[in-house]
Amino acid sequence: MAEQTKYLFDGSTAQWSRLGATERRLRDETGLHVIMAYLSWNHTVSLSVYEPHPDGDVLLVEKSFSRWSIDSASDWLAKLAADYSSWQ
Repeated sequence: MAEQTKYLFDGSTAQWSRLGATERRLRDETGLHVIMAYLSWNHTVSLSVYEPHPDGDVLLVEKSFSRWSIDSASDWLAKLAADYSSWQ
C-alpha cells in the first residue's frame, strides 16, 4: 500500500527540476502521464506510466526506484519518452 510522504525522493532542487522537466516532456510529447507513490513496505518510489484511452487510462509500465535514485528515475522516464515516441 502506498502512503503519503512529504518527499518521494531524496534529491536536490536541481534533481527535482530535472525529474519534473522529464515528466512534462513525456506528457507533452506522448500524452502519457506518471503517478508516483512511495511504498513504505520496501521504501521505494513506484512510477506508474499510464496511456490515455477513451474507456479509461491503461497502465503501460511501472518501475520502482529507491528513494535515493531520483536521477535513475529521470533517466528512465527520458528513455521511455524517446522509445514511445519512436514506436508511435
